[in-house]
Amino acid sequence: MAIDRHDWHYNSATELYCEETGKSEEQLVQEDYSIIERRAAAHIGCFVRWLIMHDRLGTENEPSEAAVAAVKNSTMTGTDFLMMQCDGKFIDDDVAEDTLPFVESCYDKYLEQYDSTVGQAMRQRIYTFEETDALYSIAEGLIDRLFEQYRKENR
Repeated sequence: MAIDRHDWHYNSATELYCEETGKSEEQLVQEDYSIIERRAAAHIGCFVRWLIMHDRLGTENEPSEAAVAAVKNSTMTGTDFLMMQCDGKFIDDDVAEDTLPFVESCYDKYLEQYDSTVGQAMRQRIYTFEETDALYSIAEGLIDRLFEQYRKENR
């Protein structure tokens, strides 16, 4: 089952990109589409990166060990992993079985808080930035807090 997909956010990211650049959708070229796609996926990529960094990634889809290592070594972003290994789709099979209840319970809270927490820290609106180490660091703190809260409530 899909938890989140970059294409669910693509239209909003496109609208903001066009507003930011002054381009109409008809003026967009491939490079623009790539930027929009990465912006639409950044929040998902940060969550997937958190799963990888905390050894909570599911193995059902047999992700590339090299790609997992690249994320852990910060030579690949979670967004790149999401787009290349998961076709831009974050599904329940991407989550370790013991972590799935947390994701099912808290992913919506993450989305709600991501915009205000990350957006405020980056001084930008959601879908107007791509994943960076600085962005991930902020998102990681948010996910860590949600995870600790979940663990306390579900002992």
